This record gives sequence, structure tokens and C-alpha cells, in this order.
Amino acid sequence: MKSTRQSVIAQMWIITLCMLFVSSDVLAQAEEWKTETADDGKVTVRSNISTRTDENGKEQQLVQYIATTTDSAGIQKYILLLKDVSRHKDFLDETETRIVKTNSDNEWVLYYYTDATWPLSDTDIVTIMKYSEDKAEGMATFTLTAAPSMYENKKGVNRYNYYNMEYSFKDIGDGKVELTLSAKCSPIDRVPEWMIKAAFPGVVNDTLQKMIKLAKSS
Repeated sequence: MKSTRQSVIAQMWIITLCMLFVSSDVLAQAEEWKTETADDGKVTVRSNISTRTDENGKEQQLVQYIATTTDSAGIQKYILLLKDVSRHKDFLDETETRIVKTNSDNEWVLYYYTDATWPLSDTDIVTIMKYSEDKAEGMATFTLTAAPSMYENKKGVNRYNYYNMEYSFKDIGDGKVELTLSAKCSPIDRVPEWMIKAAFPGVVNDTLQKMIKLAKSS
């Protein structure tokens, strides 16, 4: 039972910490994207596990996914949820999530910390979060891109260098919103590929459902 619990925790840690959209990188030949559904078909998750070569020529695992669903909470509640960085830990299962610097009304430096369970290492992430909106299209977008040098590593833990995400919300009328979560990252701890694949679509759906619950309760 204990080993099963550790596997579940490992799956959730790798997937919920991977969130996207970035500029092109040197990638190895990608595998075919896999499409799955969850929540009785209401959630669609496309995922891809491959490799990339980092700036030092080292090969790393690359986890990517795009998940979509719709909800009736309204777009403003999701905007407020994402701007309240202290609540990010509630849908990402992080130990700590906070703003360490405000660059402008639409740009912040964020710090995430996870006190992981063995066999995974404690890790942290520093990102720049940018907010943009397209009122004509009824779109609101938050992008997070790794910026590891922008905050001191006070805890002395392993820090993510390749972590990118995008939360996109589109008003589709009648108070409904289309949510899209896109992720692209390289895990710090090398994880068996079968374990990562086994986490889809369940772990991503779990993140979406937590976001929906938080938005509706605000």
C-alpha cells in the first residue's frame, strides 16, 4: 500500500508541476501525441512524452500536455483565482506559492516550493507570470516561464530550469468559459516513462476540477 501511495504522489508531482507555451527548443524526435478524455468526456487531454536537449547538451525528459474543458463559473472568477497566487498551491498541490516581486500590473515573479515525499526530491520553481487579455475575443491568458536566476535559492533545493505553462480562459457566452491548460517542462528527477504516462489523464483532470471548485467557491 505504501509503495502504491508513493507512485501516485510521484505521478501527481511530475504532472501538476508541468504547466506551457514557450519558444522553440532543440527537441529530440517527438512521439505521437495521445488523446484521452476524463470526467465522462467533459475533459480532453492531449499528452506527449519525449526528450529535449538543454543548453548544456544534456538530454532531458520532456513532458507536454494540453487539457480543455468548459465551466459555468464565469471568466472573471478564473482571472481572480490566477491573480491570487497564494491559492495556486490549492490546485497544484504545492507546499508554498507566492509573489516575490511585482514588475507591473500584469507581470509578477512567482516562487513555488514543494516539500516532496520520498523518493522525489524537494524542489522549487521561480517563474515570470504575465497576464494578457483580448477583449474582442473574450480571452484572458496567464503564461508562466521559468526564471531560475531571479530569486535566491534560500532552501538549497533542486530548482526547475525548464518549466513553462499557459492558462487560457475564453468567454463562450451565457456565463460559460472554456479552460485550456497547456504545459511543457522537464522534470528534475528522472521518472520511468510508464509512470508519467499512467498519470494521464487523471492527474491533469484533478487539477482542472480543483480550479473549477475554487472558482465557484470564490
